Amino acid sequence: SEGICQSIARSPWFESLTLFVVFLNAIWLAVEVDLNKEEVLADAPLVVQVIEHCFGLFFTIEWIIRFSAFKFKSLCVKDRWFMFDTVILALLVSELWILPMLAVAVSGDYFVIG
Repeated sequence: SEGICQSIARSPWFESLTLFVVFLNAIWLAVEVDLNKEEVLADAPLVVQVIEHCFGLFFTIEWIIRFSAFKFKSLCVKDRWFMFDTVILALLVSELWILPMLAVAVSGDYFVIG
């Protein structure tokens, strides 16, 4: 009921901003399919890479704010929307940042998994 993360997470502008970014991300996914013909993000045009990382950064910060807003962190597992967002964010972070680092660490070069 108090604190900066609590006030941000509960504010209407934060919810509106998040919904707007989700909407932009959905549009971007359609545009990116046509714009980017590369299988690996590192080989994609710079604008594609920057936009992908910006979306990843926004959704990570949004998740951190929402997680920090819980007075008791253990209660977050009871919030189904938060848990859904956690799974989606985990997939995004894995694809965008973790798998590329593991690929470089294992092979010394970025490769396509699959």
